Amino acid sequence: MPEAARQLLAPLPAGAARETLKDMACNQSLRSDIFTRPGPALPPPAHPDLLNAFLWQLLPGAALPADGLFPTKTGPVGSAPETGRALFSALARRSQRFAGLLALPAFRCRPALLNEFLQLFLAMALAHPVFPGYDPAAAARLNRVLQSGSGKPPALAEAFIASGL
Repeated sequence: MPEAARQLLAPLPAGAARETLKDMACNQSLRSDIFTRPGPALPPPAHPDLLNAFLWQLLPGAALPADGLFPTKTGPVGSAPETGRALFSALARRSQRFAGLLALPAFRCRPALLNEFLQLFLAMALAHPVFPGYDPAAAARLNRVLQSGSGKPPALAEAFIASGL
């Protein structure tokens, strides 16, 4: 959240109005705590297992802002440039699970910070979770068909993210 928005929200009492303004400042939508019924709570060991279920991979053409400022609809969101660079560099070397990224010095013993940066990278279309069991050969076959026609296709398949990004 931009620092200016954080300062404006600080004096507001807890409640729906504050949460709505916070969502707007964070550019959040479709919050699961509002739009879904809560399921049973995960037992403590299950939460890290769930975070570790997916690999994270940089998206093609991803570029990290040099100044650590990420442009959003609500204004720039700042980050520690060296922390963002550590995550970006690790993902540039290879796809990695949450536990592997948590071993980086910038995130060691700081899972909330890592999760925050992964969500930021996801929102800025820098990285995306890789879904288990994807078949890159299927995407390659579809891309060959798409590219066999005349003209350039508007998009190519990227099976690893299973997303419209």
